Amino acid sequence: MKGGIYKIRAYTNWMQNEQDKNAFEKEITLQKVVSPRILMKLDFPKRIWPGR
Repeated sequence: MKGGIYKIRAYTNWMQNEQDKNAFEKEITLQKVVSPRILMKLDFPKRIWPGR
């Protein structure tokens, strides 16, 4: 999805018949996710275990 401000509205079938429409509403903000482009080189030192 694109980033932006979205409004979620939830209600039941019975709530649609009411005059005042007291549905649940909430605004949420979505941000576009950008995955980082990080190049890493991992260097693990070799361990020498005694007796092997």
